[in-house]
Formats: sequence, C-alpha cells, structure tokens
Amino acid sequence: MKRTSNSINLKSIFLSLSFVLLLFGCQEEFIDIREPDKLVTITADDAVAELIVMVVRKDGSSDNFIDGCSEISILFPYSILIDEQQFTITAQEDIDAIMLDYFFEQGDIEIIFPITVSLSDYTELTLTDPDELEDLQELFNKELLDDDIECIDLVYPIEVATYNTLQQITDVVSIGSDMEMFEIFSNISDLLVEINFPIEVSTSDDQVLSIADNLDLEEMIDQYKDQCDEEDEVEFNDEDYPLLDLMEDGDWTVEWYSDTTDETSSFDGYLFSFRSDLVLRVNTGTAIIEGAWEPDAQSGNLFIEMDFETDEAPLEWLKDEWTVISLNSSRIELESESDVDGYIRTLYLVRSE
Repeated sequence: MKRTSNSINLKSIFLSLSFVLLLFGCQEEFIDIREPDKLVTITADDAVAELIVMVVRKDGSSDNFIDGCSEISILFPYSILIDEQQFTITAQEDIDAIMLDYFFEQGDIEIIFPITVSLSDYTELTLTDPDELEDLQELFNKELLDDDIECIDLVYPIEVATYNTLQQITDVVSIGSDMEMFEIFSNISDLLVEINFPIEVSTSDDQVLSIADNLDLEEMIDQYKDQCDEEDEVEFNDEDYPLLDLMEDGDWTVEWYSDTTDETSSFDGYLFSFRSDLVLRVNTGTAIIEGAWEPDAQSGNLFIEMDFETDEAPLEWLKDEWTVISLNSSRIELESESDVDGYIRTLYLVRSE
C-alpha cells in the first residue's frame, strides 16, 4: 500500500463523521456523535463492507484442476508430473494449457512437494507432502463455502482514508491490490473507512463501470454477484472440459475431411474462427462467410454443432452436430453420421499457426 497525503483531505473524514469530544474537567466525558454519511463513510455494520470483502477475497478456483480445492491456490513457481513428464508452472497460462491438453488424464497429475499455498484470506502455508494437501482438501471441501464474488472486480489504484476509533489515528493510503483492500476491510471492526470516489469496477461481461459512492458500489456488487459461472468444481468429469475456451483461442484449419472419400482439398485456405459469442466466421481466402456454432456435453460426450449462412459446398457439408472423438490444445477430431449407409464422416481441425 502506498501512502498518499494530497489526494484525500485528511480532515474530510472528520468532517463527514462529525465526532465532537467535549471534556469538562473532572466531569464525565460527553460525546456527541452524529450518524455518519453512508454515501461517504463505511463502518463494520454496513452491507457494502461485507460485499467488498467477498469481492477482494482470494479466488482459489483457477487451479482446481491441479489442487482440487477452491479455498487454496498454489503459489508460482511449482512443478507437477503427468505420466512421468515434468511440467513447471509459472503462470495461469501454464495451467490453462495443461488443462486443455491433459484434462482426460487428470487422475495422473502428481504435485512435486514442497509447495506454498495461499488461503482465501491470503494466509500462506508451506506443505511438505501430499498428506498435508489432503488435510486441507478435506477441511475445505466438506462444505463448499463459495465465499467470494468473482463476477466483478475493483480497478486499482483506489485511495482510502481510515480512522481508528480506538487509537484515534487517521491514515490515507493508495490501495494497489485485492490483498491490500482485504487487509483493511477484513479488519474493519474499529475503523471508519472513506473511499475516494469515483472508482471503477470491471465486470464478467467485459464492462468497466464508474462508481460514484458507497450506495452505487453496493448496488453494483449485488447486481453482478451471481452473474457468472464461478467454476468452483473440485471434482471434474468430461462435461467440465473447457471446450469453449479451446475453440475460441485462435483460428483453425481443416487437416482432414472425409465422407465417402477424402475431400480435404476442398477446404484449402479456409480459416475457421469460433468466437465466444458463438458466431462462427470462415475466411475462404476470397470471402467472409458467417455462421453459428454451439458446444455441448451430454452423457459424458462432447459435441460441436455448426451452421452456416450458405447452402453451397464445402461448408454445407459441415452443417451438423459433430461428436468430439479426441482433442487437445492444437487438434480436434470430430465424427458425424454420413448420409450414406455404412460410412462415418470425419473432420480433423488443427490450430492455424
């Protein structure tokens, strides 16, 4: 936390709270306390204080594929073994890539100890063996707390003034992270806190919104707290595979297409773009043709359905629901029923370089 002395007037927190202490010699103290302005000042009893804690609490779900617990996250760097092959994890991108490539072999992931983990309150623990990790999993997975809000985030830096009512100490700090904000609002019992508005928040639907005061902040968090899939699964099955993440990452080309015969050459030069809004865009080299796509999972199987705004070959051949036979981050094998008895249509997509 960076301390600042010029962005928030230190006197403003006193003026907004209007605390007046009158001492009369040996007489008892008389304190005249007027109700703080809730648009400006946050106390421990305010709903917005609890909501802020839930927003800035550390989300441990992003590495559940490896550690199997949403209340902890393993601190980088660390290493794992998959089928005796070692991988060093230095960033979230490494976890995402491994999940795409090795999702269906997740039972073979072995963490190399010791590791350091961070709890949802940012406490750090060093674990020396799998038994210690299993103890944490059993502790936190008995009842999934889901005590964080992942659909909305604060945009930093944010300047905050605090007044400690016990020590009668004021402070003004520039907050640069969720951890620093958590430190203040998780220990707010003896504090009066004033945020220097306006601030900004980012949302799960890719908006950046301006917040004018405490009431505005409370209403915005309430609005977004249940607006996204927080992906807190700790036990995965085939239907949890991040198919949409895989498909929308880059462009794809046809490596192989066959119905009754090999007709791969019909797709030479075609680039397929599977967008997150489920628009499917194809660059044929001479034209852009749009369509739609939809991923699905049923009874342990993955499917991709494709449609196009054309009735002409070769894209007409792809209008169908395709069963995913195998996949990784660079290649997808698909099958569907042929119109000709005794044949299966096959389509292999590979990531374009």
